[in-house]
Formats: sequence, C-alpha cells, structure tokens
Amino acid sequence: MDVTLRNAVAMATARLRKAFPELTRCEVAIDGTGNDKPRFSARLDLRLPQRQLLVCGRPAESVDGALEAAFREAGERLRRSPC
Repeated sequence: MDVTLRNAVAMATARLRKAFPELTRCEVAIDGTGNDKPRFSARLDLRLPQRQLLVCGRPAESVDGALEAAFREAGERLRRSPC
C-alpha cells in the first residue's frame, strides 16, 4: 500500500475512533475497476463490543474519493445505530 494512501487511511480511522471511542477495529479494503473510466470503492469492517458493522461507500473516480465516501457512510451509520 502506498505511504500516502496508508496515511489517509490512518487519519480517517483516527477521526472515526475519536468520534466513536468504542470502536475496537477498523479494516479497510479498496477495490478498483478500470474499463474506460477508473472506479474505486472502499469497504470497511468495523468492530465494536458485541457487534460488527460492514460499510461500503459509493464508488468514486479516485481512491481518496472512495475512502471519503466509505468513512462518511460509516460515521452516519454509527451515529444512527444503537449502542
């Protein structure tokens, strides 16, 4: 994994953990396809005490956009879900 990408994931994970301190684990997977136009998507596997949350962000034209979408969706779902 590229150092810049690794840093972006680490910073986004740190922000999520700051907002949700009960988060115990966050694994990130990034997929890409590239026919005429490259598309990327990011999936997050979040672990909290007694539960797991799987999040897929909307596809984006860049890896950064895919990460942003997935972490935004994760934050929204964690805010909506009961503890």
